[in-house]
Amino acid sequence: MVHLLQLGWMASAKEALNADESARDVATAENLLKKHQELGDDIHAHEDEFREVTYLGGQLLQRNPMLTDVAERLELMNAEYQAVRRGWVEKGDWLRQCLDLQLLNREADQIEASTSSHEVFLANTDLGVSHWQKEILFFMKMRCVMDRVLCSIKLE
Repeated sequence: MVHLLQLGWMASAKEALNADESARDVATAENLLKKHQELGDDIHAHEDEFREVTYLGGQLLQRNPMLTDVAERLELMNAEYQAVRRGWVEKGDWLRQCLDLQLLNREADQIEASTSSHEVFLANTDLGVSHWQKEILFFMKMRCVMDRVLCSIKLE
């Protein structure tokens, strides 16, 4: 009975590990990583149960080595548990890479917004006639650039 409960739990854990969830932004990636950590806590919580079942199965086999179905079930259960643990590690690595990618995308978007305002500033060919006109134009352009940067920061 315990064996069947363990296999049922493992099936649900494997299903959670195999769920195809994609991160579209940083917040989603962080939430997926948090859910994954909770699954890891659940896997760790079942570790004592697996040790106990393995111990009891070993005792049964010592008393009666002819119980081949017990040995087979223990092997199956241990193989499944190791697969769940291995899958959890692999998916955790993948989710951390997804988070890194979303952080990179966010940073790239911020840099692009910042540099696009510089392109407008550099494209302007009105250089002014006198020294004072040039300085006034320069400060006006810098003000526009700063306004755009501040607006892009506020939007985030």
